[in-house]
Amino acid sequence: MSKVAIIGISGDSLFYEVDHLPQKGESISTKRLHREAGGKGFNQAIACKRQGMDVYFLSAIGKDDIGKECIRIMKKEKVKAYFSYKDKNTAVASILSADNGDNEVILYNDIEIDLNDLEKFKKHIKASDALLLTYEIRKDVLKEAIRYGKENNKIIVINPAPYVYDDLDLIGDAFIVSPNENEAKKMFHMDELNYDIVLKKIKDLNIKYLIITLGEKGSLLFKEDNYYKFDAVKCDHVLDTTGAGDVYNACLLSYYLDNNNIVEAIKYASYMSSISVRKKYVLDSIPRKEDYKNE
Repeated sequence: MSKVAIIGISGDSLFYEVDHLPQKGESISTKRLHREAGGKGFNQAIACKRQGMDVYFLSAIGKDDIGKECIRIMKKEKVKAYFSYKDKNTAVASILSADNGDNEVILYNDIEIDLNDLEKFKKHIKASDALLLTYEIRKDVLKEAIRYGKENNKIIVINPAPYVYDDLDLIGDAFIVSPNENEAKKMFHMDELNYDIVLKKIKDLNIKYLIITLGEKGSLLFKEDNYYKFDAVKCDHVLDTTGAGDVYNACLLSYYLDNNNIVEAIKYASYMSSISVRKKYVLDSIPRKEDYKNE
């Protein structure tokens, strides 16, 4: 069984269902409110576990009901979660989900994993095959986790979301970097992606694989001196794209660790994330490994 260490946010997710995402200055009403625990790292940990991986997860919570719910779900999912208790409120995200499946996320997070928390978690990184990270954690913690992962020869996957750190040095020497299209444009300071320039930049940064997800347009793989386009899996009815990126990254890593084939891993991750967008919200939409056979 492959083992992965994940560091990220846990908190409350409030889903507001709306006809459309609001325009500047527009006030809209929600048709329904749904509440569940979430966070990018939280979702990825559950997604990896449902793919059959052994998961170690580091996060921070407050001593409140939201924190208790995060613990309850992780126990239910059998994720080996290590929560650092803080004297602050657990994080809260508000997600606006439109009828066409698009979403916007507003995050309130005043609770953070610190270097002391990471130090205690390092033994689990060392025991893992891979380290899966996002940009939702503090920069000093992110940098030290990456440094320690490299030192111990771990497969490091960086999903640079939300794109809050405009620092290419952070992703240097990563095994996989997996931004979406907007994040990639910000990362490389381009209005439109120039594939030849992107190839040169990842070669300079010594990134093994750069995978850019394009939503309904599919995905791009950049490796060595070439790039490859993958079509999206057709999905007739998209209900909610929230969490689809978390599913994609978890399934990509899980398949790669089991099969050592990046091309097939991309195809698998695309397929599994297409399953997730057919259901509302996140927790119920995260597929299990056996769902691939049942499709």
